[in-house]
Amino acid sequence: MNKQFTFFICDFETTGLDPRKDYPIEIGGLFLDSGFSILGVYQSFIGFPELSRRILSNENEWPEEYVEAYQFHKIEARTIIGKPESLEERLIDLRPSLIVAEDLTGLCSVFNKGPKKVIIISDNAQFEYWFMMRIFDDAQVEFPFHYCAWDTSMLLELSEIESSKDYNHRSLNDVGKLYQRLLRARERLNLF
Repeated sequence: MNKQFTFFICDFETTGLDPRKDYPIEIGGLFLDSGFSILGVYQSFIGFPELSRRILSNENEWPEEYVEAYQFHKIEARTIIGKPESLEERLIDLRPSLIVAEDLTGLCSVFNKGPKKVIIISDNAQFEYWFMMRIFDDAQVEFPFHYCAWDTSMLLELSEIESSKDYNHRSLNDVGKLYQRLLRARERLNLF
């Protein structure tokens, strides 16, 4: 394997499954080198002004269309909006999607030592990739990741590594479980 690749295993918790209308609300991730050693850890909640407005107008609770997703991630709506003194004060602040985009761009530049961009890894790469794009589009920041993502689902199936039955769906917890499964698959299949 090319020793100059850097990977980012990531997971999002979202308000739903459609990146065109739903929101990423939490991200967790691990930056890895080509040998799968951990270079860094990232976790953040993510807010969007339009989502904050909807939560605030719904008495600080999730609007009805996001309640089903809440049953999985268990993130309280108040966590996303923080504790603003007023709606205007909250919306004047920097958009949290901008802060997350700038954080990730900075971390990619710190950890990526090779000529290629950092590669996103996930067991549902298309889902994670499109929600990552949503953050960077909203923030109007250049996308720092490679145009291809690595979906691990077939590798894990081939190596017969079972997924965890833990139903605590929080982004960093899910990333840690995927990382452990990838290490077991690598060992079982004698890969890189």
